Amino acid sequence: MKFLNKPGKELVKIGTLANKQEPTITIITPFYNGGATLEETANTVLGQTYPYFEWIIIDDGSKSESCLKKLDEVSKWDSRIKVFHKENGGPSQARDFGISKASKSTKYIYFLDCDDLIENTMLEEMYWALETHKNASWVYAAMINFGAYEYYWEPYFTLEEELVLNTMCISSMIKKEDLLEVGCFEIKEKAMYEDWNLWLKLLSKGKVPIRLNAPLFWYRTSFSGELSRAKSNHKKAMKLINSTAKKIKNEVEVIQFPRVSAEGPTHNRIDSMTLPTYKKEKQNTILFLVDNVNLNKNSIATFETIKRLSKDNNCILVMTEPSKNNLRQDIKDYLSEVHDLSNFLDTKDYPLFIEYLISSRNVNNLVINHAPYGYAMLPIIKNTYPNLKVTEIVETNPSIRNEKLTNFIDFSFTTNGDIAKELKVNLVEPSKKKLKEVKVNKEELKEKLGIPKDKIVISYIDNVIFERRPDLFLKIAKNLPEELFFIINGNGRMVMDLKKKIEKKKLTNIIHIPEQENYDDVYKVSDVVVNCAYKEGVSSTNYKSLLNGVPVVSTTADYQEEIVTDKTGLLVSEKENKPAAYEKEILAILEKLSIYKNNVKEELTKLTNKYDVLADKLTDAFGTKNKKQEEISYMGEVYTYYENMLKEDFRSKYFTYFVENHYITPREDFTPGPISKKRRLRTFALKYNLEREMTGVLSWIRQVIKTLKLFLGFIKGLLKSIIMIIPLLKNIIKIVLKLIRKVLSIIKQTLLRIIKK
Repeated sequence: MKFLNKPGKELVKIGTLANKQEPTITIITPFYNGGATLEETANTVLGQTYPYFEWIIIDDGSKSESCLKKLDEVSKWDSRIKVFHKENGGPSQARDFGISKASKSTKYIYFLDCDDLIENTMLEEMYWALETHKNASWVYAAMINFGAYEYYWEPYFTLEEELVLNTMCISSMIKKEDLLEVGCFEIKEKAMYEDWNLWLKLLSKGKVPIRLNAPLFWYRTSFSGELSRAKSNHKKAMKLINSTAKKIKNEVEVIQFPRVSAEGPTHNRIDSMTLPTYKKEKQNTILFLVDNVNLNKNSIATFETIKRLSKDNNCILVMTEPSKNNLRQDIKDYLSEVHDLSNFLDTKDYPLFIEYLISSRNVNNLVINHAPYGYAMLPIIKNTYPNLKVTEIVETNPSIRNEKLTNFIDFSFTTNGDIAKELKVNLVEPSKKKLKEVKVNKEELKEKLGIPKDKIVISYIDNVIFERRPDLFLKIAKNLPEELFFIINGNGRMVMDLKKKIEKKKLTNIIHIPEQENYDDVYKVSDVVVNCAYKEGVSSTNYKSLLNGVPVVSTTADYQEEIVTDKTGLLVSEKENKPAAYEKEILAILEKLSIYKNNVKEELTKLTNKYDVLADKLTDAFGTKNKKQEEISYMGEVYTYYENMLKEDFRSKYFTYFVENHYITPREDFTPGPISKKRRLRTFALKYNLEREMTGVLSWIRQVIKTLKLFLGFIKGLLKSIIMIIPLLKNIIKIVLKLIRKVLSIIKQTLLRIIKK
């Protein structure tokens, strides 16, 4: 997944609150000369969908007048912001000070640094995770790292690993009573891995953590942050960590999502939670309920429909099944909020959250697209909200749809002729209108990016990491004709290495452009986009290329044939993932470049016209009266039908998700029962062992090989020098011997003369 849409550029609220409450959550933020990033952080905090919080900012003895001025300015934005000043003592002491100032009504403490960012659903999803799991003590989320280092961090948690490596982040929400029980941070010294020490203290008391798998937290990395300083103090910090770790005597079973939850009905209730209600706005609110947003025919229909409807409507997206959801970052621009239920709720609590969303956000239209759980919940939802308009989009696999559900669905649409006949639903056919062309001045863009105007441009637009094979793209660029121009657009761990290779090989026809800079411009100047990932096809990159009228050469990984057809590009088999295979396909497209570009334009016209019509049909359906609903006498029967079907389906996708994304077999027990006191080791798959556990060994071997190469090079040079010197030495020896013979001859002659006399 590509992470480009960083939150915090501006303050966006989802609506006006209808009911006020005392704070349930206290957000605590240490502040030390952090004025440069505070405004971005404030935008993400004040735009939260869960509003019952207070934000305590502790100025930890800041010296910068401009930063203090910015803090004062931001503190006036909202009455929920409270600022306290204290002498400098480091973030640990500042957080403890903040905890002591929390309101009596506060149930949870949430830690957030003044330069980090959070998605607008962060607090709400954390709150729901804790409220629906009463045995849990704290919750943390997956982490998008940006700034000095850019990567996505979502490690599978085990206690064994946490004892030797901190896999959690400070941006966590904790029960206040549990924090107070363990004495909070209690560290006077700075840079002591204080967050890691806190997790170990909680674990030593048997407190249960929850790991959310959702990409909700944006961690700003730097070369000189608190973590960097802690590493310089590593020996002393680890002494404290090891001391705390020894206090953990028993296994703690972690709740981590996605997961297969225990069987049986939920015991959770909405009325036991402190939940907001927003005032009804004039704008129509549409809730889209889907299984996932991986790029396929169903997700394209969802994405393209939301893009069009979001202009005049408030759109909310809910996903229900474990998945990579590689379109999430692209689609979120058109939505007020995104929720992936499998990443923070058990399936049995899905209906509670959907009912809450419909009620609190004043949802008047529900759109279902390929969502088995959506269908399963439909009788319950319609029973609670009989006036809710339900519209269905059916693009593939109608077998998941129970016939009795037609009584709860007001309108059904499809763009597939075969499905229209089979299910007797409304067929949406594309209009004949021409696609409105967006004029792009390529010459100006090329000049802006430093690209010669007369060059054909081949682009790699992806993360610069091993799995995406930017090194393979470099080999391809080196082998193709020099008159072509190549762009690597992205960030990642391999950037510096690639730049060195480009410089060393003196490749003047290839440049690197950082991912955050001119991202859309790179698509616009490209003639061909190359995707050579070995693990997955990065469908969103391929799809965006086609939306920009650019043909694609891609690996077949991740079912790319659904997106890249023989008209819009060429595919390289995963088995043939070598430079020569890509070079052949790139040259084949370049030979017929104008034909491919026209083909992409034709396909784009069909796509655009089809979804323009679908959006219009949905808008018309929203404005009509509800279909008369029959008595729901078989609601339980329908739900049981889906419950039985979905158990195995969810379990299968759950395993697939962890095996494909974490290379592990999850260690969760499916049958409830007492937790074994004997610590169980993580059940790593062989691939994970080889890739992760052997990293250090392989790195050492590479270093040894590098050293041996240098040594052999020295020996080779020495031998060459000796070989070159040998003829010279022979001549010198000959001359010396000749001289010796001459001297001996002279001595002999002299001696003979003496004897004769």
